[in-house]
Amino acid sequence: MVNGFTKLNHVSGNFVKNFPMWLYVVRLFRETGSIHRKSGSGRPTKRTPETVENVREIMQDNPHTSLRRLSQQVDLSYST
Repeated sequence: MVNGFTKLNHVSGNFVKNFPMWLYVVRLFRETGSIHRKSGSGRPTKRTPETVENVREIMQDNPHTSLRRLSQQVDLSYST
């Protein structure tokens, strides 16, 4: 059976490991009044209407196209 001290130690240990994240959240809240990410932050998307249409056309022309060949034809990575 785990005693209360062990549980507290586990929780405090997790807090210490995540301390930089908490500092970031506090700073973000002080600067913006919110903890939501700023719009436009993060990795930009490669999924554009043109890319989607290109993929659609390729798959309509040849539904048996492999993902590897498709990614080469539209110049995107396999995982995109």
